[in-house]
Amino acid sequence: MANVWLQHRSSIAGVWELTSFDIWDRNGSGRKLLSQPNGVEPLGRSVITPGGFSSAHNVNPQTLRQYSQVSLSEATDAQLAEILRAVSHYCGQVQLFEESDGTLRLEITVEAASDPQRLGSIQKRNLVYSNADGQTTMLLKPVGDFYLKACLFDPTLPEYC
Repeated sequence: MANVWLQHRSSIAGVWELTSFDIWDRNGSGRKLLSQPNGVEPLGRSVITPGGFSSAHNVNPQTLRQYSQVSLSEATDAQLAEILRAVSHYCGQVQLFEESDGTLRLEITVEAASDPQRLGSIQKRNLVYSNADGQTTMLLKPVGDFYLKACLFDPTLPEYC
């Protein structure tokens, strides 16, 4: 399967703001929300360059606010564990493939990550992007049971997301 990044990069490259991070149960009939690891108002940015490099940073702001006065060098082990669980970062080279049914699949080869299990892995996401009413959105459906939704970050708009 050929890498189609060059054909689609103008629509995908940019700074994206995370608007939801949901884990769904796909077993049985209907969809059941299991968790929102970054809270109901997650904070995250994903930068995807035209050259095909991605850097994603997601946090649970509610958890991190509890520790805003705590220096990491002075935090207890319990505090560090809770802070670390509230933070997820990874980056790497992007490839984009088009399935026979037209589905776009984003693959990121992870070069650095806050989760050691991601190092060297390939993070695969089915990608759907749209531009409606001047709002550009991208839905990422990872292989697994959670969804990521982001919108193109544009601080010049009063309500860009």
